[in-house]
Amino acid sequence: WLVGAVRENSENPPRLMAMEDEHRAFALQLSDSAVPLWRNRDAEGRVDTWINSVDVLGVGMPPFVFHGAPGAGLSAFLATVWRRQVEKDASEGFDGVLLHFAEVDPSATGMLSRVVSMLGRIAGGRDDPPIGFAALMSEFNSLQASLARSHKVMIVLDGATSLLDEEGRQVDFLSRLPFKLGASMRVLVGVPTS
Repeated sequence: WLVGAVRENSENPPRLMAMEDEHRAFALQLSDSAVPLWRNRDAEGRVDTWINSVDVLGVGMPPFVFHGAPGAGLSAFLATVWRRQVEKDASEGFDGVLLHFAEVDPSATGMLSRVVSMLGRIAGGRDDPPIGFAALMSEFNSLQASLARSHKVMIVLDGATSLLDEEGRQVDFLSRLPFKLGASMRVLVGVPTS
């Protein structure tokens, strides 16, 4: 179940809706042509175990990071994971699944705007994200904490180390994430290696 049901009833700004469509089209194209290296049961099994794990200590779940050389099929693998989650029945899947490719949009602010907009819709609140990376990061932390027990959310981020700020400088997004996220939030990250 994609942000689809939430998305259709959304007042989401047209710019963010267009970005959703771009990322979705890119993901569907990639997931149809996944490179065999990443089409293995071991990697899929590890992701499934992580998705279904229970936060028994109540401290939250760490992001799951996959590394892959350029051209090895990591983006296609992440698109396939996203697609499998989106196609699940609403009762067993996530309340929202968002996929962001740095290759499609390298803007850290654009990525965070999409995430905050989705979380805001799921929380039943505002659909218009604040302006600026610092304000967006603060809103993300607040929303992910408030949704921690009530909603299941998954964010798939490909190229996390390739995100850029407004001045074109590289943003270390992973270091800005809380080490442990809310119990029902999953963040799956792809990091290209050189």
